[in-house]
Amino acid sequence: MRGIILILALTIYITSAAESFLHAELEDDTEAEIADWSDVKTDGKIRLITFLIGIDSAMTRYYNYDEARIRSAMIVLMHTVNQYFYPLNIRLSIIDILPVKGTNMGLDDFISWKKEQQNLIEHDVTVLLRHNYEGGIAYSNGICSKNSLMISGFLPDATMNNAWVFMHQLAHVIGLTHKQQTKCECNTAINGRCLKLSGFPECSVQEMVDKLSNSSCLIQESPSFAKNTVVPKKGSLPVCGNGLQEDEEECDCGPERFCDNILCDAVKCRFIVQKAYLTTFIPLGFAFIAFVILLFGKYCLCSLFASLRNTGHREQMEKNRGDIENLNDVDVEQAPVRMRVSRNEEPTIPVENRRTRLSDLYVTMRPISRFWEKFHKQKDGSVAPI
Repeated sequence: MRGIILILALTIYITSAAESFLHAELEDDTEAEIADWSDVKTDGKIRLITFLIGIDSAMTRYYNYDEARIRSAMIVLMHTVNQYFYPLNIRLSIIDILPVKGTNMGLDDFISWKKEQQNLIEHDVTVLLRHNYEGGIAYSNGICSKNSLMISGFLPDATMNNAWVFMHQLAHVIGLTHKQQTKCECNTAINGRCLKLSGFPECSVQEMVDKLSNSSCLIQESPSFAKNTVVPKKGSLPVCGNGLQEDEEECDCGPERFCDNILCDAVKCRFIVQKAYLTTFIPLGFAFIAFVILLFGKYCLCSLFASLRNTGHREQMEKNRGDIENLNDVDVEQAPVRMRVSRNEEPTIPVENRRTRLSDLYVTMRPISRFWEKFHKQKDGSVAPI
């Protein structure tokens, strides 16, 4: 009997020591600020991971069975985790929160509880949050299988620590181990922390992203100009900042530091301007812009046609001027007499070249009848020009 008691005590001690070691490791590895994982290389697709979260009896008692307080605590936890996963093109969503009867449950106990449940909402990962538990445990590489389960400790006053423990266990479910298996490069690595996930070696973030790209069970979508998020599952809890427009949200552009929608308040997931005003003023704005474009286009076309008309008129004037100059330079032998046409198309007046213009003056000094007589003789060719 004593031997059995000693074995049980030793098992409890080893388990507690392992949990304390994990907690100490995470505490030493936890960063005060959100890590910069911008150097990670993705395939460009956005993936959605949905969670069904169970909370043990100790946690429900702590929150005095207040569903609103429990829900608020879960949203804060998921919002913090999303700060890290959003730049990796990973969206996290809570599909449901359920109470789990029992305390200090292990992974086998949690599996038994899940098997007893009926009509659970479809989800990707099942999570049990244990109150005042400092560690966590999960099935390695359990994603996309019936073993996609994990237990994560929850300390009500340690939001950041809860987030790191949650991410650590989720990384195990995705398939990460504590041995470095992937190489990566960082432009801003500090003290050997290149794409390092808490409790894992360097490049663990890149390895996690690579493994997720092979998980065919997850909803994935290629971003486009008009749509850059996947559609959340119906009934999921609104987690502001996860990039999914869920119930009770007017908009969701992701964490505040990544939000590129100037009309959306990233903290409240509400439009900065009321939606009723947007539906009125935006069409009016587009109509005004279209009107200005039409006016500008009309002005440009009118200017173009006027320029073409002026160009044609100038070319005609230059052509007429050239014809007149050529007419004045023609020799008598080549063109004895030519006719000059006025610009206003008045009746033509007989004109001779420069060698006969003095004669014109002399002829015009004669009586009118003699002038016309001489003119007709010149025209018939019977008399040489004067």
